[in-house]
Amino acid sequence: MKRAFPAENKERVLQLVKDIEAALAKDIEAAEWMAPETKKQAQLKLNGVLNKIGYPDSWRDYSSVAVGRTSFLQNRQHAAAFEFERWVAKIGQPLDRTEWTMTPPTINAYEDPQNNTINFPAGILQPPFFEMSQDAAVNYGAIGAVIGHETIHGFDDEGRKFDAQEICAIGGPRMTRRSTRRGENAFPTSTRSRYRKQAGRDAKWIDDAGRGYRGQRRAAPGAAGAANGIGTRRKELER
Repeated sequence: MKRAFPAENKERVLQLVKDIEAALAKDIEAAEWMAPETKKQAQLKLNGVLNKIGYPDSWRDYSSVAVGRTSFLQNRQHAAAFEFERWVAKIGQPLDRTEWTMTPPTINAYEDPQNNTINFPAGILQPPFFEMSQDAAVNYGAIGAVIGHETIHGFDDEGRKFDAQEICAIGGPRMTRRSTRRGENAFPTSTRSRYRKQAGRDAKWIDDAGRGYRGQRRAAPGAAGAANGIGTRRKELER
């Protein structure tokens, strides 16, 4: 980790995340289709996001797992037994939001709605997604789009079902669902048509009212736009 993703890289990425979250907070307040109470709950949830960058702050101890060179099957059994006991030990214990479900070398990222966390392993925080020597605009346009994408998942058709305390609010205020529908219908017709044209045979995922715009596809456009906008402004300030 010290060689592939040192502490200064972690701090730089964390700043990128905070900048994009600040931009999202402004977008939430500027959204005309969102009810005031919905905006309030969205801001509470955004402020409660735990940003996990690169690797765990405390490493899991595997020293008790017996690993030898004589039996691959025994090694697998020992590892499985360790993991089983680790999960059983969680019963009755407080939720650990700092736990990762991806390893540091993984080239991926995820948002966890039940923990209200966004997680970026060191594996994806490498070129071409992120590079310390690059201008801010480049990093915002690359890993910034990924950061925005995962952040938006906390507020999409699935993420909106969980509040700031990670409680499933699927039966919550009707205004939240109504605001979401208003947001779908507020998606510009010209933009919907453009995505339909680009999608070709897969255009069935977005209907004329925008109600097919879900999950992964919903997170992408807004995330990329916010990240690139921040990067462009940063580049202008640097000049």
